[in-house]
Amino acid sequence: MHPSITPLASIFRFNTELVLNCIEDLDDERAQERGDPPVNSIAFLVAHLSETRHLIAQLLGQPLPSPFTQAFSKARTLDQAGPLPSLDELRAHWERISAHIASGFHVGSTAIGMKRSG
Repeated sequence: MHPSITPLASIFRFNTELVLNCIEDLDDERAQERGDPPVNSIAFLVAHLSETRHLIAQLLGQPLPSPFTQAFSKARTLDQAGPLPSLDELRAHWERISAHIASGFHVGSTAIGMKRSG
């Protein structure tokens, strides 16, 4: 990995684990709660963060199709996004896209190193 990417990769790993730690003891009912007044649920936030990571993968030149793009592309509110997957599905997806990007740091760092040295 190119040294210029090392701090970014560390922050990325930390944030990956932070999300997993935050949802570790939640059940589906709690993850879907919106509060009073209604705010975004934890499940929505995890889905949104996962969708954002798909954009990062695309920027790294390692796109991976997202199961959330269609639901989020036209939605302006959580209600418009439709039903969210279970917390287990969200966790699995978070881990999958995070691992995909982590491997992309190594691929992308080669290109960055070549640009700087060339």
